[in-house]
Amino acid sequence: MLVIHSKDYSQVATIGKTHGLEGALNLQLSDQFPNSADNLDFLFILREGHLVPYPLQSLEFKTNDLALAELGFIDNKDQARELLGEAVFLPINQLNTQEQSLSLASLVGFSLFTEQNIPLGNIDDLIEIPNNPLFQIEYQGKEILIPANESLFLEIDEETKVLRMQLPAGLLDLYLNDENQDEFDKPE
Repeated sequence: MLVIHSKDYSQVATIGKTHGLEGALNLQLSDQFPNSADNLDFLFILREGHLVPYPLQSLEFKTNDLALAELGFIDNKDQARELLGEAVFLPINQLNTQEQSLSLASLVGFSLFTEQNIPLGNIDDLIEIPNNPLFQIEYQGKEILIPANESLFLEIDEETKVLRMQLPAGLLDLYLNDENQDEFDKPE
C-alpha cells in the first residue's frame, strides 16, 4: 500500500464509529470537508504517522458535520474498528475554501457600512442567539442591534476590516426615531 509524506494535506475529518457489518464508517467532518464527494477518489487516513490512501467507494452526507463512508480495503466491521479515532486528510486543493473561513465572531472590530457606503461605526460585539446572531454597534450615541445574517452581506474586505451590508428596511429608524422609544424608557 502506498504511503504519502506531504505537507500539502489538511485534516478534514475524524473517524467516529463503525456502521453496519460491511465496514462502513461514520466521519465527523470539519468545515473544510468538501460539500460534494464528486471529485474525491481517495480519503487519506493517518496510520502510524503516515498518510495512507483508501479508495472512496461511497460517501453519504447525513448532516453538515457527519457522513457515512465506505472505503476500499475495509470489508468488515473488524477492519473498520482498527480505524476508529483516526484522522482523515485530503489534499489542500480539494478542501472547501469558500468564505466559511471567516466567522461572524471574526467580524467584531470591523467597520460597518451600508449599501450606500454610509459609515455606521465599528462592530462592537456579536450577540449569539440561536438562528438569529446580532451585531452590536453604537450609532449616533445609541446601541443598535443588526442581524448578522450573511445573506445581507454585500462585501467583506479583510485587509481594510470593512463590512458593507444591506440593512433591513427601517431598522435604523426604529432606533433613532424618538417616537419609537419604549414606554419603559420614558420618565413618568
